[in-house]
Amino acid sequence: MSLGNKEVMASNLKYYMKKHNIDRNKLCSDLNLKYMTVSDWINAKTYPRIDKIEMLSHYFDIPKSKLIEDHNFKENASQRLNQIMSERNLKQVDILELCKPYSEELGIKIARNNISQYVNGIAEPNQNKVFLLAKALNVNEAWLMGYDVPKNPTFDNITNIESCSVVKVPIIGTIACGTPLLADQNVIGYDYVSSDAIKGKEVFYLECKGDSMEPKIPDGSLVLVNSQPTVENGEIAAVVVNGDTEATLKRVQYQGDTTILIAENSNYAPYIINKDNPARIVGKAIQVVTRL
Repeated sequence: MSLGNKEVMASNLKYYMKKHNIDRNKLCSDLNLKYMTVSDWINAKTYPRIDKIEMLSHYFDIPKSKLIEDHNFKENASQRLNQIMSERNLKQVDILELCKPYSEELGIKIARNNISQYVNGIAEPNQNKVFLLAKALNVNEAWLMGYDVPKNPTFDNITNIESCSVVKVPIIGTIACGTPLLADQNVIGYDYVSSDAIKGKEVFYLECKGDSMEPKIPDGSLVLVNSQPTVENGEIAAVVVNGDTEATLKRVQYQGDTTILIAENSNYAPYIINKDNPARIVGKAIQVVTRL
């Protein structure tokens, strides 16, 4: 099924931003664009006007057609895995064997059936599996995902993982009633962070959903949270609401004995914590990981 105009534009824009290592903030700053405007383009919510397309084409030094036409830049993990197997004369079982020591070290499970599905294009590996496969095969994660980047790992990625200790951090989704926040049934995946960055901290990730915290925290970002029951006035906290079943991110403001949760996006009304709207703080936001 072909992509719609907005989806094609979003895909191409993300491709060139990733290729040139440009994030949303830099693009906005360089071109004097509003953050929400760029965010809507990237999320395929709106389509840029022709003058903005021309501006972007000049910025990336490409024809306008590279932005508005479907070029299918991105290969997939199946193509890349098959390329590696051909170049190195590997079989699926060989890839599994290469993964085993890293699977135990990182706590990421992978089975022969997973590899078979990836190689045959039946399924795409999730982020954790990409991390594991890239480490086992000693290739660039982004290359393995199909992006037009060098195949060999660079200083910023996989080969240097061993030179700095990393910690597997759970990503929290919907919270089952009556369960601790970090119970297994609440964990939807894992990501990694340098151990130096979280010394002495008990942390978890929350995935930001929606635009209530934009532009500070874009939709889809992972937010690293330090577990703690209180935060200072004006800090962004992870707060459990809706009968302890949902974790959200909001800026906390204290007014006397009243605690108010405030979104960064002014389109959202403040949430006043009281007996009719109970909530509890479970952590402080300490880092945002933005994904293109």
